Amino acid sequence: MGYVPFDGTLNANGFPKGKVGTKYKVHLPEKYSDTPGKPVDAVIVDIPFKESFNANTREVSKG
Repeated sequence: MGYVPFDGTLNANGFPKGKVGTKYKVHLPEKYSDTPGKPVDAVIVDIPFKESFNANTREVSKG
């Protein structure tokens, strides 16, 4: 998970959608990289969040 430019698009759950499918080259911290110092490929995907089974206070107040 990382931060990318926000284009103002929200998904059905109200989370930022971004440009799904956009490809980036990213640098990972050394402990997560097989090739330290070299960028790796990354692709924007939808956030896999959904409403919880047991609604919390924020979800209940939305109606």
